[in-house]
Amino acid sequence: MKKREGKKYVLVARVSSREHSEEGYSLEAQVRAMRDWCAKHGHEVARVFELAAIGNRKHNRRLLAEVLDFVRANRRSNGGEVDGIVFHTTERVGDTLTDIMLINDQGVDVQFVQETCADDAAGRMTWAMIVFVARFYAEQLGEQVKKEMVERVGA
Repeated sequence: MKKREGKKYVLVARVSSREHSEEGYSLEAQVRAMRDWCAKHGHEVARVFELAAIGNRKHNRRLLAEVLDFVRANRRSNGGEVDGIVFHTTERVGDTLTDIMLINDQGVDVQFVQETCADDAAGRMTWAMIVFVARFYAEQLGEQVKKEMVERVGA
């Protein structure tokens, strides 16, 4: 039996604001970086999801559910071909800690182009810390956006 060398990954590109799409976090830039990461490590791309999660929370949930449904139905442990999911960075995973935990609980490898964590206790602890820092950043950014909106209305 021939040993399988590379893995198959689902790529998930996500922008959460129009500004992100204009500041180097565009969907195209993320997909390009994730494809390059897969090629560099000898992996294949199973499918690409591009999530423009701008504004509508219900729509955002549907997009995330579509990714999770695909991964569940196609993960290798269920007889499928998917070994994992690749994101550009941790903060591209989702807007809430729940989103991050849902991705983490899929029973597949989760990788990031710009962050690397080993698959051991120390690596998982490092990833958890990165997640919490990313969550803090997202909350802080949200507070700043709200503050700027209030200032614009009051001006």
